[in-house]
Amino acid sequence: MKKIIAALAAFASACTLMTGCGKDDSSSSKGASSNPDSYEDALRDMFEASNDEDLEKVAKYMYPDELYDFMIELGYGEDFIEQTSGDTKKKEITEIIEEEELEEDAIKEFETMLTTMDDVMNVYREHGLSKEKTMDDLDEKEKAEILEKIGELQDGDADHSNYNVTKAYDVTVKYTQDGEDDEDCFYAFYVEDEGWLFQQSMRTYVKKSKKQSANATASSLSKAINSALIDFDMDDIDIYGTYIISSDRSKNKDVPSDIDIDKLDSQIKKYFEDIDETDYFCVVSDGSAGYVAVDYKSNIGTYPANSILEKSGDGEPDLYVDSRIMKTEEENYSLDELYDVIVDYMK
Repeated sequence: MKKIIAALAAFASACTLMTGCGKDDSSSSKGASSNPDSYEDALRDMFEASNDEDLEKVAKYMYPDELYDFMIELGYGEDFIEQTSGDTKKKEITEIIEEEELEEDAIKEFETMLTTMDDVMNVYREHGLSKEKTMDDLDEKEKAEILEKIGELQDGDADHSNYNVTKAYDVTVKYTQDGEDDEDCFYAFYVEDEGWLFQQSMRTYVKKSKKQSANATASSLSKAINSALIDFDMDDIDIYGTYIISSDRSKNKDVPSDIDIDKLDSQIKKYFEDIDETDYFCVVSDGSAGYVAVDYKSNIGTYPANSILEKSGDGEPDLYVDSRIMKTEEENYSLDELYDVIVDYMK
């Protein structure tokens, strides 16, 4: 039950998806007749509506018309409209990428979600609920009746569908905002009699989570390498200079002759058990791990996080961490490509 109520309540926050959808222009509309034929044109239209602070148009690219109208009846979004009007930061689309067609399960889930929301809407309307008449205005018997009906809807799958999705895609929208590159991920559904509807996909958040995990792995490996190097130093082994150690032995570069790589790997493993299953390289400078890059579950992570190394301004071979945060660019680097960048700087 909480999921359904949350889905309804999420309407206001859904409108924030485009960052700052302000005024409610009642002249806007989105029926199947006015909805663009392609999802690319529809996305551009939705982003433009966001830039124009047209709440209604943006919201109607996320919900069927009747559901949107019902949410307005309940008063969702009004406080948000008042608070955010005039606060839009414009997003200019630079590229729209089709990642893949969505599987039937994802389409069915979307159809079921909309149908269930429809059914909840009918329960609310059956009891005359609106922004003027809320659950707080009902007696305990009627309130319990509504909650029971909604609970039944939540507990069982709908045995019918009020919506038919004929095509659906997972897409990435790249854009600039305030001169910065960024991106959002959407599921695009073409719904009969409605047109294109968009839901921000979890891929946006999953991608960031995987990136954070990869960076955390690089950080842990950095600490392990530093611990192993300290152990070597205490045994009077020369660990100094600027050099690269790698999971791919052929990529080791300028490693001091005193260092036995097999022994170093064994020592690192004492502090980082997954070293044998991890693809990585590490730039050692002045006896410590100054930079580490890993390929963790097909995601590139670095320590320091989201950074890349450059040669110092005076041309010396010592390396330092560039303060730039490599957002989209780094996501396009493979581990080998990052390695090649570092080697170029070391020449």
